[in-house]
Amino acid sequence: MGHRVSRIISDETLSRIIQIESAGNPQADARTSTATGIGQFVDPTWLAVVCQHRPDWMGNRSQSEVLAMRLDPVASIEMLARHTEDNARALGPGYTDGDLYLAHFSGVDVARKLLLAPANDPVSRYYSPEAIAANRNILEGKTVGQVRTWAARKMQNASGHDWISEFWPPERYAGEVH
Repeated sequence: MGHRVSRIISDETLSRIIQIESAGNPQADARTSTATGIGQFVDPTWLAVVCQHRPDWMGNRSQSEVLAMRLDPVASIEMLARHTEDNARALGPGYTDGDLYLAHFSGVDVARKLLLAPANDPVSRYYSPEAIAANRNILEGKTVGQVRTWAARKMQNASGHDWISEFWPPERYAGEVH
């Protein structure tokens, strides 16, 4: 697929995350959180990534207008790429696509702890009760090893659709993105 959006994260990796999070539906809306759009960004994460990587989007827009930009697949893909790059840097060398998805799903701080934790530790040591409640079927009663395996399998099984080609404007390349 290539690297049209990011110089360090492949389009295939981004497409897999999109497939897992929303099956490419720009209007996707989580039932258990504020996650919205094809990248399923929760409100605070979206605002933080936009502030860091595209402060120009904050300009004359209200917070609700900036949050609504998650429904724009091009904006969501750009922020997904920047966020995944940030996660890759924070995870350090040797990360896998499963590790990147774990960081997207859990937040990079929790993901780093899980990557260093014993596989048989209960994930309740690392996730907040609210995170477990919002993701019961994935986290409740699980071990670190089970959740890491889950993330790796999600990425492995999410292949197939090139969401980047579907949404990303052909005239934009990774080198031109802010």
